[in-house]
Amino acid sequence: MSVMKKRNIFRMELWLFALIFLMIFSGVVTWLRFSYDSAEKFILKWEWITPQGKLYHRGEVEMESGSYINYRTWYWIKIKGNYASQLPGEWKVRVYINDISLAERNFFIVGTF
Repeated sequence: MSVMKKRNIFRMELWLFALIFLMIFSGVVTWLRFSYDSAEKFILKWEWITPQGKLYHRGEVEMESGSYINYRTWYWIKIKGNYASQLPGEWKVRVYINDISLAERNFFIVGTF
């Protein structure tokens, strides 16, 4: 399956709901919806990139083998009280399955917490 077809299978959304999440938990959350068939365990990986282009945090979730249809999962980082709060600007979050790039989205951290 080509990378473009795989990208079409996966859809990641940074919800506006994240603003509410920020107000309550002072963090940023990404939601991922995907369909994937795997005979082996696989890794979902999130990379949070600072406005300076440096890796801030990498999170991984090991998934069991199986058929995932419109499966939804999420991952978040805390901003308030952490170094991220001192790095305002345009951030990126990248999501991978194993080492295949699924999606990349930009978001902003404005001001300090």
